[in-house]
Amino acid sequence: MREALRTLASKGLVTNVPHGGACVSALEGDESIELTETRSLLEPEATVAAVRMIAAETVRNLWVLLERLLTAADGGSSVEYGRLNREFHRTILAHCPNGTLAKLIDSLWDRAERGRAVYRMFDGHVETSMAQHEQIVRCIAERNEAALRAIFVEHSAHGLAAVHRFVEMDRRASAEGVGEVAAAAATPKRTARIAG
Repeated sequence: MREALRTLASKGLVTNVPHGGACVSALEGDESIELTETRSLLEPEATVAAVRMIAAETVRNLWVLLERLLTAADGGSSVEYGRLNREFHRTILAHCPNGTLAKLIDSLWDRAERGRAVYRMFDGHVETSMAQHEQIVRCIAERNEAALRAIFVEHSAHGLAAVHRFVEMDRRASAEGVGEVAAAAATPKRTARIAG
C-alpha cells in the first residue's frame, strides 16, 4: 500500500499528509491548461510516428472504437465517452516507436484529466471532435502523414480551447459560490453516424 501511494505521489496524483495519510491532489486550472498544452505539442508528432507502424487490423479497430464513441455520445454516457476517447488515443500511441514519448503523453493525459469532463461541456464540442477523429483514422488508413499532422494539430487545439473554456467557467462558478462546473455539465449532443 505504501509503495502504491509513493507511486501515485510521484505522479502528482496524491499528496502525502504528515501523520494524516494521503489525499487526492487538487488540480489547479493553470496546471490543467499547461498539461494539455504540453500534450498538444507532443501528441501530433507521436501520432505521425505511430502511423508508420499501424497495421490494417488496428485501423479496423479504430473504426470500431469510433462507432462505440458515437453510441456513447448518442446515449448521453459522458463517462463512457471519455473512457473510449482515451482508448482511441491510446490505441494509436501504442504504436509510437518512441516508448518514452508515448508514456510521457499518457502521463500528461492522466494528470490533466483528473476531475475534468471537457468533452461534455460545450455544444458542438463532441461533434467537432468526432469529425476530427474520423479524419485522423482516414489519414492513418491512407498513410497520409502531412494531412494527419495537420488534423491532429487542429484536434489538439480544439481540446486545448475547451480546457481553457472549462477552467474559466470553473473559476467563475467558484467565485460565485456555485461549485464545480463539471458536476452540472451537460451531456453530449447526438452526432451523425460515421460512414467508414
